[in-house]
Amino acid sequence: MISASIIAVGSELMRGKMDDTNSTFLARWFESKGIKVINRINVEDTVDAIRRGVELCSNADIIISTGGLGPTDDDVTRDGFAAYLGVDLVFNEDSWQDIVKLFIKRNYPMAQSNKRQAFMFKNGHMIPNSNGTAPGLYYKSDNKLFILLPGPPHENKPMIVDSVYRLLNESGFIKGAINSKVFRIYDSGESTIADLFSSVNNQYFDEIGYYFSNEGYVELHFRKYSLHDIVDSKEFIEAYRVYLHLLEINAIYYTENKSISEIVFNKLHKSKMTITFAESCTGGAVSAELVKNPGVSSVFNGGINSYSNHVKSHILGVDSKILEKYGAVSEETVREMAINAVRLFESDISVAVSGIAGPDGGSEEKPVGLVWFAYYINGTVIAEKEVFNGDRVRVIQRTTNRVFKRLSQLI
Repeated sequence: MISASIIAVGSELMRGKMDDTNSTFLARWFESKGIKVINRINVEDTVDAIRRGVELCSNADIIISTGGLGPTDDDVTRDGFAAYLGVDLVFNEDSWQDIVKLFIKRNYPMAQSNKRQAFMFKNGHMIPNSNGTAPGLYYKSDNKLFILLPGPPHENKPMIVDSVYRLLNESGFIKGAINSKVFRIYDSGESTIADLFSSVNNQYFDEIGYYFSNEGYVELHFRKYSLHDIVDSKEFIEAYRVYLHLLEINAIYYTENKSISEIVFNKLHKSKMTITFAESCTGGAVSAELVKNPGVSSVFNGGINSYSNHVKSHILGVDSKILEKYGAVSEETVREMAINAVRLFESDISVAVSGIAGPDGGSEEKPVGLVWFAYYINGTVIAEKEVFNGDRVRVIQRTTNRVFKRLSQLI
């Protein structure tokens, strides 16, 4: 299988002042073309750092970089690659004239420093850039392809999907497929899943990966490298069904690779039911998650952020005596919240949440992370509680995910 290395050049990336979205885009794009990414690194804006980065990544068939092709003194990516390749950089008059024409067209003043953008590898080639002044470069050596692209995403993305794709295709580097199936697992960690799957003697998939998403679930990836697209073949499906069966018999909740709120939205829409949320500790996060889905107005009547006890009692209508006796974080309170929310918003279903997201406010009886849930559905209230680990953001996130997980089971 053809392999690729991705090098993102920029001291701002090394210092964490900017996110490396270029490498993420490239990694996904390469996978879609059946090319396996084996290295992905960031290097600072020095010739030696770039040279060493290329050397480190030279075990791949394709070495591609983003950034460092501009007109300033720290734009030295071409110099670093030239140092590794042992080739000279030569001035390309045609490229320079293209740059001059672009400056004239945009009515920009022309600084002579822009000439450095017209240098290319001797016996190499330029890659046209329709959205900026810095063209890309490529060079072939020892059956390897070295590709240099500018850093701005609005410039390099069109170059990748057009010029780079044609270059790879014409050079014979696109010759396979990475077949991948993705699922989302909730309320279980990577180590739990790994232990569970260790009982399976995998002789089919080339890779089974578990990756924790910042949205609070684990992504489960099944990958098979092939010359053809086999993702929906009987053999491929039967192979991953073995693992899904293990999740099912161990009561581990999973979905296909779509948001859990989308699943709930589709169920509500199909059932022609409406919903409302009465939120306390989540502060609107549950409602915000549902409204990410287009067309949500057909199922979502509205919600209330009843964060304070005053709002819970005076607007949502929770009996003040219940709040005084049991507290805001209690079964009795969330039951009242759910019942009154249905009445207030004239919905078929309601969900109420109240908890202690932290980091302060907990006690021995009611620790940080305690959340009470109430689901009003079909005239019945189901109350549940959970104690979540993690910081404030994680507790809110896990509470939101739990709401949609349970709704997908109850509707």
